Amino acid sequence: MSGESLSRGCIGLAVAALFLLAGCTQGDDPAKQTDAPAAKVQPDARTEVAETMTRAEADDADAQNTVGKAFATGVGLPQDYTKAYTWFHRAAEQGLIQAQFNLGLLLEQGKGVAAAPEVAAQWYVKAADQGLAQAQYQLGNLYRKGLGVKQDPRHAAALYQRAADQEYAPAQYNLGLLYDDGQGVLINSSVATQWYRRAAEQGLAPAQVKLGNKYVQGIGVEQNDPLAFKWFERAARQDYALAQHDVSVMYALGKGVEKDPVSAYAWAALAADNGLEAAAQNRSDMREHLTTEQLADAVALKKRLRTSAQQQVKSFEGFVSTPSGSLDTDDWFAPAESN
Repeated sequence: MSGESLSRGCIGLAVAALFLLAGCTQGDDPAKQTDAPAAKVQPDARTEVAETMTRAEADDADAQNTVGKAFATGVGLPQDYTKAYTWFHRAAEQGLIQAQFNLGLLLEQGKGVAAAPEVAAQWYVKAADQGLAQAQYQLGNLYRKGLGVKQDPRHAAALYQRAADQEYAPAQYNLGLLYDDGQGVLINSSVATQWYRRAAEQGLAPAQVKLGNKYVQGIGVEQNDPLAFKWFERAARQDYALAQHDVSVMYALGKGVEKDPVSAYAWAALAADNGLEAAAQNRSDMREHLTTEQLADAVALKKRLRTSAQQQVKSFEGFVSTPSGSLDTDDWFAPAESN
């Protein structure tokens, strides 16, 4: 079985996980954010909240960005993209690069304001020119797709390079993809593998899968199934469906790891639960070959793996805080009670 078949539907440049706007699902309507449940105030945080809001109203850019982030993410304050836009804009106008980037995200995605990728690009440029890696990466995405700017893969590659040199993992991953595909750069599998490795070592799951595939195929590196399994498993333990499928296949075949039908079924079940159709078919096929006892063990293992995986997810998404620290809005309010 080839490495490509191990990772069906291999990750493309537009992987949603790599886009930095956190907490936004398709169909979100910023105009309806006022319906978000109110969070419960922690008594020891009331003074901190009041002081930050006072600073923001007095045109403290750091405080304005902090308040904007709280409204945008719904962490610390009820989610309200329109208010987030207002606060980010006030801070961005003062030249705060983190707010310029955050404002660009809202404009690109149409959160709290009508989508305007061409205006988003202008704000990304301001922050990117001052060295903000996230802005360089996001601006690179626009140039790669031709969204709000004229499509230019070479410029996209240059922007990814600038962010990748700052060890920004999503940019390293996308730069690897460009070198694999020859978009804006000459095809070079060895260089692509180097960038995947740098992103994988930072915990980026798609890069870990790509690196695993390189070891399976022996492209850009010497063929090595045990190392492929290691990288697939690292990504799988972050609840990444493609990697869970790959781990399942390797357990089923005894490829890079000792053959284990119980583990193969458990990982296939996890990937299937995460929506991967190929894994769902494999799970059904494997089930027919398990004894009652093995199936019970596999189900129990799946539950343990699920709990562990959900605790190990490493996210590179999110709005950017200012380096001066501002306030951690996680401490402002307790989470809203769920129904």
